Amino acid sequence: MYPNSTNGSLPEEAIADRALTRRLREGDTDAYETAFRLYHRYLLRIAVRYLKDEDLAEDALQEVFVKLWLFRDRLDESHSIKAFLSVALKNQVLNDLRSQKRRILHHLASLENWSEEDHSTENQQVWREYLDILTQGISYLTPQRREVFRLRVEEGLTNEEVADRLNLSVNTVKFQFYHASKFLRHYLHREAAVPSALFFAVLAGQL
Repeated sequence: MYPNSTNGSLPEEAIADRALTRRLREGDTDAYETAFRLYHRYLLRIAVRYLKDEDLAEDALQEVFVKLWLFRDRLDESHSIKAFLSVALKNQVLNDLRSQKRRILHHLASLENWSEEDHSTENQQVWREYLDILTQGISYLTPQRREVFRLRVEEGLTNEEVADRLNLSVNTVKFQFYHASKFLRHYLHREAAVPSALFFAVLAGQL
């Protein structure tokens, strides 16, 4: 619940949050991007504190923001979006902590199987198939998201440099790259069962 101000009315922050909640419930993607910008960094710090791994924390956070969008019609204007996200993150982190050991061991084993010294013909063919699937996934991104991803990955530009190049805000660049990476990680996993830990290795393979 929102705290009341001294005169019994809602503070400006609560009024703005309620307006944002209404827009989210109506399916406003700009409101979703605003929520991401407002709370991503705050939630990421919490996730990293408990999971002790930034990649796992990002994965957990991705799930939380996906749930925000999928269950936006369940948002209650009497409760803040920050509170909704915090509870969702807590539940996600608890689930991840229960399986973290198994996931880390699986990721390490996968990385060992794809060592740079392994040049067998069969593995090279599989690697090429991974790159083809990645290229296909990139083609499904929206034009702006695809261009942000290309500039960040292929040209190695910073968020600030991409923002200048495309005349966008730095936060918009971060948002677009975050969701491009999320989509491609999930796409590779769905189409080729590529573990999350190998995502960046596949990216490196296309450079």
